[in-house]
Amino acid sequence: MTPMPGSGLSGDPGTGVLWLVRVEPGTANLAESYASLVAKMNAGLQAAGFDVRTTAVASLYDERLLWARSDGLTIGLSSALSSAAASASTAAPTACSTASLAGLGARLSTVYPESGSSGSPPFAPSRGALLVGVLDHRARPVSYYGGACTHFGQLPDSYFGVQTSSQMVWLNRSTFSWSLPLKQTRFALVSTSESESASAQRSRCAALAAFPRSALDVIAPSSNPFYGPFASAMVQHRSELATSYDLCNALGQDFAPTASAFARSWASALQPSDGTK
Repeated sequence: MTPMPGSGLSGDPGTGVLWLVRVEPGTANLAESYASLVAKMNAGLQAAGFDVRTTAVASLYDERLLWARSDGLTIGLSSALSSAAASASTAAPTACSTASLAGLGARLSTVYPESGSSGSPPFAPSRGALLVGVLDHRARPVSYYGGACTHFGQLPDSYFGVQTSSQMVWLNRSTFSWSLPLKQTRFALVSTSESESASAQRSRCAALAAFPRSALDVIAPSSNPFYGPFASAMVQHRSELATSYDLCNALGQDFAPTASAFARSWASALQPSDGTK
């Protein structure tokens, strides 16, 4: 019987989850909501048959792994985000929104977390599937097609969405460690609007009863479109490889059904071709 990649069955090494979170002083106002969203995504993955064995959170705009656990739990994540926010710079980032992922991804198997239960590099063990998530609540520094965002001469979709031979070149490319076929990776991009004004977005978010009131003053839309074009370009390489989500809806409504649908769709795409489960 061939196991589904990421299932943890019959010797499969399970699933890894890596979220990249925008870290700035205002992140403290979103820490609990972000931790809850990560927990709901993990629950959706588990229910769909993925065995989440590594959960980690990194800083979106610098190459730091902030927190990790060697299970599907999110204990301590909210505190870790609040702590990171307390010491964060107020300066706006200038790098491409995928620069940190490119840097961390190249050496992921060797990176230690700043906090959490993992006393060793959490991604040192290989995984059978990898979810990469983004949580970005402020404006993007550069636009996707603005010419300032390339990795090894490639646009992000070509770098993260095209495999060479049988594996992805961006994952552990500098450590020569484990990598994965394209179908065994997925991207969930949660961000503020790239088309609304600040006042329009604030009004829409405020109308959602569950949206954290303290976050209304720290979120900002982006005049530089990035995640929308990124997701649209990624799915040209593989259907549903990347999905973009509106941050107001993700935090202001119950994210559990969305996470479940995401996980079920990925699991369906990963079912073995021999028909076994």
